[in-house]
Amino acid sequence: MVLFTAPAWCVPCQRFEPHFTKAAERAEEVEHLFVKVDMGESPEATGEHWASRRFGILGVPQVKAFRQGQGEPVDIKARAVIPLLKELENG
Repeated sequence: MVLFTAPAWCVPCQRFEPHFTKAAERAEEVEHLFVKVDMGESPEATGEHWASRRFGILGVPQVKAFRQGQGEPVDIKARAVIPLLKELENG
């Protein structure tokens, strides 16, 4: 799971990060890796970030699930701990 975030200026990112962190703590038991990618210090920097070009990140926060052996990542829509974990389990 990768959270594309911009905590320096993005209020929704700041609000979502504790949920992502809590989900990461719970998911350690099932060996899922959770990573955060900081998209920059301003909205303008987000559009120029390598992740924007590679993964089409148009806004933050955005969560994508990367599954071993599969092609492109899957967008995750959940924005709270329990739904995030359920979405991860249901893949």
